[in-house]
Amino acid sequence: MSIGATIVVEFGTGADSSAFVAVELDDVLNRDSEGEVKSQFVPGDQVWWWVQHDPSLRIDRIACTSGMVVPAGSVSRTRDQELTWTTADEGQDLSHIPSGNPTLRWYGNVGQGLSRAGRKLSLTGGLPCTADAAIPLQVQLYRYVPPPMSLSGEQTWRSVIVIYMEAAQ
Repeated sequence: MSIGATIVVEFGTGADSSAFVAVELDDVLNRDSEGEVKSQFVPGDQVWWWVQHDPSLRIDRIACTSGMVVPAGSVSRTRDQELTWTTADEGQDLSHIPSGNPTLRWYGNVGQGLSRAGRKLSLTGGLPCTADAAIPLQVQLYRYVPPPMSLSGEQTWRSVIVIYMEAAQ
């Protein structure tokens, strides 16, 4: 028995569908009794997830085929990413929009002249080099509450959550 939810992002008229949007299960709040991150959910579980998006977009509304979505405010999270620079004019795209400068752990050569523009990190020297980045994030947290149900055996319940994005005003 399990609950499956699919999240779909819909872009309204005038919203740039190529703009950055990330939707992820929250690895801080979705934990089992042993503290392990959960990716499978059963009746009675609430599923925590978050959204981060380009400032050119705004969330107009969120709707689902069953159950309900409850906004839980803005929270800080961190994402890790491996980065490698081989030339000075090669900026590295970060996986998410940082809320501040990432913390870098260098392996061997240490990059010089670090600069950040949006999701891109660039260096001017110390190349080639590689580092692990801890990227600080600000995200909008949500909680999916499935409808009351009881499932048995191999039964599953599917719900679709739709995030309607519009151009920011």
